[in-house]
Amino acid sequence: MKKVYLALSLLVVAAGVASHFREVGRQWLATLMDPRENEPVPLMRVTPQDYRVLVRADGELTGLQITPVHAPMVKTGSLKVAWLAAEGQIVEKGDTVVGFDQTDAVLTLKQSHNTLDTQDHLIEKQKMEARSRVETLKRDLESTELELDYTQDQIRKDEQIFSRWEIRESIMSAALARYRKGHLNRKGEVEQGLSEADLRLLQVDRKMAETEMKLAQETLSSLEAKAPLGGVVLYKRSWTVLEVGSEVWPSQPLMEIADMDRFRGRLFVPENQIRGVQIGKKVQVRLDAYPGENFSGEIDKVDKIARQRHSRDPRKFFLCEARLDVSPDSLEKLNPGMRFSAEIELGEESDAVVIPRSAVIKKDSSFVVFVREGDEYLEKKIEIVDSDFGFHVVQGVAAGTQICLRHPLEDQRLHLPDFSSPTAGTQRRRFVPF
Repeated sequence: MKKVYLALSLLVVAAGVASHFREVGRQWLATLMDPRENEPVPLMRVTPQDYRVLVRADGELTGLQITPVHAPMVKTGSLKVAWLAAEGQIVEKGDTVVGFDQTDAVLTLKQSHNTLDTQDHLIEKQKMEARSRVETLKRDLESTELELDYTQDQIRKDEQIFSRWEIRESIMSAALARYRKGHLNRKGEVEQGLSEADLRLLQVDRKMAETEMKLAQETLSSLEAKAPLGGVVLYKRSWTVLEVGSEVWPSQPLMEIADMDRFRGRLFVPENQIRGVQIGKKVQVRLDAYPGENFSGEIDKVDKIARQRHSRDPRKFFLCEARLDVSPDSLEKLNPGMRFSAEIELGEESDAVVIPRSAVIKKDSSFVVFVREGDEYLEKKIEIVDSDFGFHVVQGVAAGTQICLRHPLEDQRLHLPDFSSPTAGTQRRRFVPF
């Protein structure tokens, strides 16, 4: 009897197993005959939009916006401090914060002015002497011409009336008069050249004196250091103490002006996202300590070399510095070292086509998408313009086209993830429609 029950039990189990495999076989055959009916291909209609390109970055506050004040650039050597704005004093843009002793500059200006007057007198004297020599030479030349005319008229030619001595004496007198006239002409040319040379030398000396006077005037007018912006005066700490009577040199940093409306921040941009990040780009900052506090700013420095943030972190970042506009109400909350997250606005894309990464298929050395036209799926070659995590900005697809979000001619299969591709933590480029 037990054998009969055992046989019946085995028969029932065998019937159940056969029924299960029959259903699995039927489903496999249906899938093989019409895969699209059981695994529909998801489609997306291309709609171009305007997008803003953003890059995410982490960072921290470094302190108030500090602008240095330097000693004026003068060529008179060292400067002596005569007046100082008090440390902690609030000044406006253009206010004088450091005044310098003007004694040497005033003395130099007077000496240069006297030298210029002396050169003017010497030039006038040279011109008058040149005119006097010209007049004297002119009168001597007129007298010589009269003498030449007279001696030529007095030449003795008749040997029967005049002796040989008288004839030769008259000829020698005429020749001497001609030589004297030629000598005066050559003397006039030489003296004119010498006078012009002396005058040019005096004019060169005058230009030097005039240059020195202008330099003294510029030095006198620049013996003040003015605030480049409004803010609080902070003395520059160094091995010397800045005080009245101190000797400073041109271009030496003297003090700093802290802008009470601006904070500075350091941003760490991943090296694979640095493309397009440059000076002048706008940045939006959100503080981790105060989630509701958002500030705008501008990039004003971008490092040329990527560096590691920490010795144990192999990733490299480009250090960027930004000026942040802070309202007076929020200024008291901020402290250097506070961490923040930032978005750098790189620009805008007009009529951009953004499609999911799953729709783009690499084929050899190019990229394609599948376009549905009627009941057919056609390959279309595209060009990738930009990318972020999960999306591509592409060219080559017309508006209104239906594209496949996966390969339509392959079955869906589970694949291991591509561990070499960037993860969400490293891909920080975003395309935000507006």
